[in-house]
Amino acid sequence: MQRRSPRRIFDRLTARLRLNWYRAIRGDEGSRYLAGGLALGIFVSVYPLSVLQLPLAWGLAWLFRVSQVSAAAGVMISNPLTIAPIFVFTTSVGLMVTPGAETSAMMQPLALIESPEVRASLGVHDLTIILVGATVVGLISAALTYWLGLRWIAAWRARRLAYRKLSYRDQGDSSLG
Repeated sequence: MQRRSPRRIFDRLTARLRLNWYRAIRGDEGSRYLAGGLALGIFVSVYPLSVLQLPLAWGLAWLFRVSQVSAAAGVMISNPLTIAPIFVFTTSVGLMVTPGAETSAMMQPLALIESPEVRASLGVHDLTIILVGATVVGLISAALTYWLGLRWIAAWRARRLAYRKLSYRDQGDSSLG
């Protein structure tokens, strides 16, 4: 009996990715699993918790039983280049949605950057503005991501099925000849 060759390191590292991918493309439950993880990662990525985003996404993905790998991929949109624009956008949405935001120090973003006194005067109301804005933006972007993810997986499945039918038809024609 011949021994099986050991798995390569790359294969061991990508095994979870491949498992999630195959689960997603083979059934409706799998596509919800993958799209749900991606939407959860997008939701977590808009919160200003840059160091805690990845562990938080993994924990929530485990709790909600969605893909941890796709949740981590969703968090990756929040990187050092995009975190400032995301923060500014979520804060501006929070200023529009939160009542009483006209008196907040968040209304003067340049003063926040330049003056340590203004940053020191930030309070619970300013934190509420940021969190409300992040929640609104996160919910909308997560819902959109979930919907687009399901559509993308369905389209990929249809293309794959059409390719298999075409390939099967070509094999049948060549066997006749």
